[in-house]
Amino acid sequence: MLQRDGVHYTLVWIMDRAQTRAGAGHTVVECPITLDGQKAIGLIDMLEGGVPEVGGRPIDVSDLVRHEAMPDVRIRSFNAHKDDRSIYYGASLEDGVIGVTLGEDLNRYFDFLKLTYFNLGFPRVEKLIYNVGGMVLGVFPPVYITNSEASRFDAWFLLEIAIARTMIWTTRILLVMLAFDGLLWIVRRVRRFRRTPPPRAVRTDHMGSRVF
Repeated sequence: MLQRDGVHYTLVWIMDRAQTRAGAGHTVVECPITLDGQKAIGLIDMLEGGVPEVGGRPIDVSDLVRHEAMPDVRIRSFNAHKDDRSIYYGASLEDGVIGVTLGEDLNRYFDFLKLTYFNLGFPRVEKLIYNVGGMVLGVFPPVYITNSEASRFDAWFLLEIAIARTMIWTTRILLVMLAFDGLLWIVRRVRRFRRTPPPRAVRTDHMGSRVF
């Protein structure tokens, strides 16, 4: 909907640095919002279905990167069945890592899916194919973190990221080499076809003898 309406937005990742490998964490969206007739830039918590607030103002990324627990956060929920609190704005912030994914990067990936998506009938396989393919082609939306945020990860996790990047670039280089080799094969075939002399015409008389 944000892409359709042309709204500038950012996906914010609240990652648990000790369990990032297991996918632990939380995601929210930062975008322009209007509350009580006042416009502001704030977070929308999709899971809780509302806007996290402190002292009546919506919080944003700058509040998260302080890595301080915000016990006074209340979520102005748009769904009466949701809680007005969340553990992700408490003590977990002190030991977390904040990253962002730009809306432009997400929109580009969504456009890529629109052009290439084919229903295979196996959602997990489709996710693997399109995510890995998107990474190799450079259209999968990256997560940006500052140097100070990156330093909150342990050295082993940073090494894993470096290895993953190396593997992606190696795959890209191999694909380019494969495409270049295929192009050379086509060129060789075309040249060989042009150099091959046409077959000579052969006629026979009514007795079956060859007449050139």
